[in-house]
Amino acid sequence: MYQADQIENDPVRMNARKKLNRADRILFVVIFLFVIMLAAGITSLYINRKVPGIDSYGYDLANLSVPRDFVVSTGLGRYALVPLNNPETITGQQAEALQKDRRNKFVTSDDRVVGVIINSEARAYRVRELNWHEVINDELGGVPIAVTYSPLCDSVVVFDRRIDGETLILRHSGLIYTSNLVMQDEREVMDSSSLWSQLQMKAIAGPLQGRELRVLPMQFTTWRRWYKDHPDTTVARGLQEYRKRYNRNPYGHYFMTGEIKFPVKPLPPDAESDPSSLMDRILVLEDEDGSWKSEKMSVLGKGNDWGVIADNKGEFPTFTFEQGREKPAIYCCRFAWYAMHH
Repeated sequence: MYQADQIENDPVRMNARKKLNRADRILFVVIFLFVIMLAAGITSLYINRKVPGIDSYGYDLANLSVPRDFVVSTGLGRYALVPLNNPETITGQQAEALQKDRRNKFVTSDDRVVGVIINSEARAYRVRELNWHEVINDELGGVPIAVTYSPLCDSVVVFDRRIDGETLILRHSGLIYTSNLVMQDEREVMDSSSLWSQLQMKAIAGPLQGRELRVLPMQFTTWRRWYKDHPDTTVARGLQEYRKRYNRNPYGHYFMTGEIKFPVKPLPPDAESDPSSLMDRILVLEDEDGSWKSEKMSVLGKGNDWGVIADNKGEFPTFTFEQGREKPAIYCCRFAWYAMHH
């Protein structure tokens, strides 16, 4: 009480307290507005942006092989998303040591990573980086590969980048088809690029239209599991100037709502009766005859003869293969695969 009486009788201290209370109110409003913006998905990379027409991107669409109405702009420019080319790498031990950096963690145990093994060389690619690049052009075990990720349908595909002796450099095109990544191959002449659909695994427009990219085996799991199974792994390291971005997930709210933001057709027959199932994760494997078979991760987790170890306990399902049973694999949301292949 004595201290309070002193403040009440001291005009300077009273004024300071009023300013402090005003600052507290302003800070509260700022935090409140930020939370509202976050909840509205404002932090997403390209949801809710002003969308230009696809003709403005300068691609030759004369031989477009998919319905034009479902090829749309993301709102980002043709070169807005920078691919990660020939990334630096660190050892798994170095990545583990960097976990101790509380202010700027490189990787956490539960982080999802795309794990690839080629010619006995293992490497992990973090979703933290793929969120911001969507395409990583790398060479692993002597093979030029593209690790591709489409956040809008949580789809992962690893490709061999070679076509007829040419090694492509792939990057985001600024367009999507049925809410899935469309890539371009980099060319000196702008309109000579081909457009590649990630989940159709082939070119859908341009000089290479109809040509297919070879899908490679991969595993989509947590860093903890990958490092345990492959202690000799290396880890791709992103751009230094993107370091702060890698610690943000611009799609967190998108997956919480489960709402598809862009045109998709057709949808599964149960889309209206069970809309939440559209975001169910599925695994697609190449069969011996070259066809593709798919199954929900929730089903695979109950036991399977695919050689797949499915883990549905975390925020997102993940999977690895039993040793020696690796196959070309695709991971994605159910709605996206259905739309592409029905």
